[in-house]
Amino acid sequence: MKNELIPLSVCEKQIMSILWERQPEDIDLYQVQTRAKERFGKVWKLQTIATFLKRLENKKYISVYRVGRYSHYHPEVSLVEYRSKEFEDLVKECTEQELQLLIKKIEDYKKIKSPEEM
Repeated sequence: MKNELIPLSVCEKQIMSILWERQPEDIDLYQVQTRAKERFGKVWKLQTIATFLKRLENKKYISVYRVGRYSHYHPEVSLVEYRSKEFEDLVKECTEQELQLLIKKIEDYKKIKSPEEM
């Protein structure tokens, strides 16, 4: 796992979630735009999406390659890697009492949700 993952903004997380859901396929700018509107109700201009994608590339979350005139984007950090790092960071910030509460909440959540919903 990449231990030095740079935190993502909310919009960058949304873009990454679009890339992760499309795996193993890679995705182009227009597909990101369409999916962002469908999933999040975001009406981003192509330049805005391109800026987010460039930031993600600079943070080493994605790689970019060209097919003809179009750039395609591929996640270099998996969802599992990202979530693991997020959880690790959360645990580091918590006190023992907060960790116990978190564990209890997770257990309560697991009791409520069926395995198919998790």
